[in-house]
Amino acid sequence: MGIYKDNQVLRDNDLNAIIDGIKGNGVASGCVVSESSTPAMTIEISSGVVRINNSSINVVGVQKVISAADASLSRKDIISVDSDGDVTVTPGTPALAYPVGDTGPDTSIPAPPDIPAGEIILAEIWIGASKTEITDDEITDRRIIISISGIGSGIAVISTPDDGEVHLTPKASSSGAEGTMFYDSDDNSVYVATE
Repeated sequence: MGIYKDNQVLRDNDLNAIIDGIKGNGVASGCVVSESSTPAMTIEISSGVVRINNSSINVVGVQKVISAADASLSRKDIISVDSDGDVTVTPGTPALAYPVGDTGPDTSIPAPPDIPAGEIILAEIWIGASKTEITDDEITDRRIIISISGIGSGIAVISTPDDGEVHLTPKASSSGAEGTMFYDSDDNSVYVATE
């Protein structure tokens, strides 16, 4: 997940992906979503490894077709991967962009679809009205990069491809070293261990 900029909208998908990452679910390597070598209504996903429910899953590089754009409305699609390593394109619902004149992650409308159950989000794609090709500037990286060390203990390290920051509340933990993030199932919250 890249660095959030002023005016970008933080969605439930973003928070759910962070919580999944803290539970050990996310991208261990690769799985970069990019425009096709010849831009069209297709995208390319690089090979990589994801971690879902304590299992490492290889993802084979693949090209995916994006559904045709609406003639007058924009939408956000999401790209995700399931526990079999299959990449999924989930199309959003077209709507008039708001704020008017903004695009991609700077808009609150249209909303992206929810992440399919049991899948890890890789990217969000902006499909502007009447678009005929997808380019890299319309692809927002939504990967949560995890370290596979410590998985299974309930503690995972989260970093971002662009060295972004995640701010969490400090709390004493008997199971985590100082500075590590942990998930407290008692109150369903994420904290940074203080001891």
